[in-house]
Amino acid sequence: MIVNLVTLQSKLIKHLSIYSQHNPLITQMRGLLSFFFVLLMMPLGHAFVVLMAHNMSGAYLTAGAAALGAVGVALAVWANRFANRGLAAALGTFGGVLVWGGWVEFIYMSYAASLGVPPLIEDGVVVTKPEYLIMPTALPFAVLTFIMMIYGGDTRWGIVSLIRRMLNIRTESRGANPGIWSLVELVLLIWYAYLALLLMYDKDILGDRHPATLIFAFICLAVAITLFVKQLRTRSWESGIRQSIVTVCILWTWVEVMIRLKFFTEIWIHPAEYAVEMILLLVAFVAVSLFLLRKKDKYADN
Repeated sequence: MIVNLVTLQSKLIKHLSIYSQHNPLITQMRGLLSFFFVLLMMPLGHAFVVLMAHNMSGAYLTAGAAALGAVGVALAVWANRFANRGLAAALGTFGGVLVWGGWVEFIYMSYAASLGVPPLIEDGVVVTKPEYLIMPTALPFAVLTFIMMIYGGDTRWGIVSLIRRMLNIRTESRGANPGIWSLVELVLLIWYAYLALLLMYDKDILGDRHPATLIFAFICLAVAITLFVKQLRTRSWESGIRQSIVTVCILWTWVEVMIRLKFFTEIWIHPAEYAVEMILLLVAFVAVSLFLLRKKDKYADN
C-alpha cells in the first residue's frame, strides 16, 4: 500500500510538471514577465546613471562609475554558481545594465568632456550629447564583435542563427554561462542600436527626419512585436529573459527615434521631476524580480 502511494505520488508530480511546462497560461506568463523584467531595467538604469552624475563629481564620480561596472561583472560571474539558469540570466542582464551605465557610458562621457566635444544643437535644443557624437568611432570594433558572435557563443539572436545556417557554421554553445552571456548580449545590443541610430541621425548620411530613418524605426517596432508574440511560447525563464534582451533592445530603438522626434518624454532623464512615475516603475520592477526569484527554471534548455 505504501509503495503504491509513493508510486502514485511520483506519477502525480510528473504529470503536474508536464502540465506546468505545456500549460499556455504559465508559458505566456514566463515570456510576459521576462519581457517586463528587461524592459523596466532600461529607464531605471538610465535614471540611476543620471542621479549619480548629478550628485557626484570628480574622483567620486569616477570611482562610483568604476564600482558600478565592477558590480555588474561580479553579478554575472557570481551567476555561474547557480544551477538555476533563469536566475543566472536575470543576474547577468542586471549586470549588463550596470556595466553599460557605469563603464561604457561613463568612459564616453569622460573622454568627450576631456576633449571638449560640444553637443549637437538644433534650434537651441541639445539633440545629441557629446558622448554619443564620438561613439561611432567604435564601429570597426562593433563589426568584429558581431563576427565573433557568429562564430562562437551561446546567443539567442535570430540574425546570428540565420547567418550560421546560411554559412553552415556549427558551434557548441549550449551550457555556456548564461550570466556572462546575458551581460555581453545586453551591452552589445545596446551598443549596436546606438551606433545604427547615430549613423542614421547624421545629416551627411540620412538625418533623423529622413523617411528611411522612420521606416527603420517602424521596422524595429514590427520586429519587436513579432518577437514578443513568439517569446510568449518560451518554455523557460532563461530563454524568456535572453529573448527579451533582443526584443527590448529592438523595441527601445523605436522608442529612441520617437523621443528624437518629440513624441515621447524621457522621464528617466529627469527622475527628480518625475519622481512618482519613476517610483512606480521601480515598484513594478521589484515585484517582477521577486516573482522571478521565487521560480526555479526546471525546463531550461541546457
